[in-house]
Amino acid sequence: MPRSLMLALASAIALGFAAAAPAAAAERAQRVTYAELDLDAGAGVDSLLRRIENAAQYMCGDRSGPMPLHQRMAVRRCVRDKSAQAVADVNHSNVTARFYNRDPSIIVASR
Repeated sequence: MPRSLMLALASAIALGFAAAAPAAAAERAQRVTYAELDLDAGAGVDSLLRRIENAAQYMCGDRSGPMPLHQRMAVRRCVRDKSAQAVADVNHSNVTARFYNRDPSIIVASR
């Protein structure tokens, strides 16, 4: 598994995300490194997910302030898609589980 992650537009284009991404994403790429993080610990996973989200927001042109609803929705969709692709690229079970809010435990309930 590589110890650095490149959120690059090339992979987004290959996967077809570029069509749904705002135009600003076509001009940006952001490297997210995580070599120093312990992905077997919750703090390391949380730190990586924050880095991924920040990079995706940068790539997708997310900004504070008012913006038309259709643009806001496109940015959110872009951030979600780019983040999901980055998590898949990391390919670590703890990162994937935390990203999708999955708990490795099970719940037994009566109905």
